[in-house]
Amino acid sequence: MKPLFLLSGIGMIFVAIISVIYWKRKTKISFTFFLLGALAWIIAVILKSIPALALPKDLRNLEAFKNLLPSYLSEPLAWIYIGILTGIFECGMILLFLYVFKRLREQSWNEAVGLGLGFGAFEAFLVGVSAFIITLLAILIPEQLPKELMGPPQLDIPLAIPAPIIERISALFTHIFSTVLVVFSFRTKEWKWFWLSFLYKTLVDSVAGAFHVSYGIENLTVHILYTLEAIFAFMAIVGILGLWMMKKKWRERLEIEQIQISTTSDNNG
Repeated sequence: MKPLFLLSGIGMIFVAIISVIYWKRKTKISFTFFLLGALAWIIAVILKSIPALALPKDLRNLEAFKNLLPSYLSEPLAWIYIGILTGIFECGMILLFLYVFKRLREQSWNEAVGLGLGFGAFEAFLVGVSAFIITLLAILIPEQLPKELMGPPQLDIPLAIPAPIIERISALFTHIFSTVLVVFSFRTKEWKWFWLSFLYKTLVDSVAGAFHVSYGIENLTVHILYTLEAIFAFMAIVGILGLWMMKKKWRERLEIEQIQISTTSDNNG
């Protein structure tokens, strides 16, 4: 593997760092919101691994699972299972943090975005660092590195380098939109927004699960890789448009709250 491939890991790390610096400088929000977002990601990922470990050993392997059911049933069930775990633990963890941390209960729009940004940026940073280290080891000691960590040889071309960076950018907006939906749902007590966030996250990871489970990473080609990135980019665009819509709703809701507070104050006076 050539040193040029280190750019994938470096690019993902830059996506994480630059996005946080940009939002911090633009909004001047407390760094606490980024840190709480990162902490929510850590706990959610740890908890997501527990259901898989709790399964009987003969069901943890996809091939064994396929033996129990026809592939046209077992594979879609595996995709949905992966997606639902993400919906439960990632959306659920943000909601839990809103109940646990008082500072999050009355957060502003900028702070809600910062919370989601911290969630997604921390993921991008860790994935980038991991990719950088694995690539570096593949360059220095390729004979000692397990083959499954080397990646499919058909992706060992420069054209594949930007793909992980594009994926992290898409994932960043996915996390932000999902988080804002959960926060808005909590603040307004309109739980339809939480379930929209849940469905959105479930769909995104179900698509990822479909490629991992049914197609297989070892079979990925550059063409298929960028097809997958195009799907994630489309979902990110949906998230960006959703953020624009939610910002308008957030402002409308804030105006209603201010009117209610003003009316209550006048009545008490």
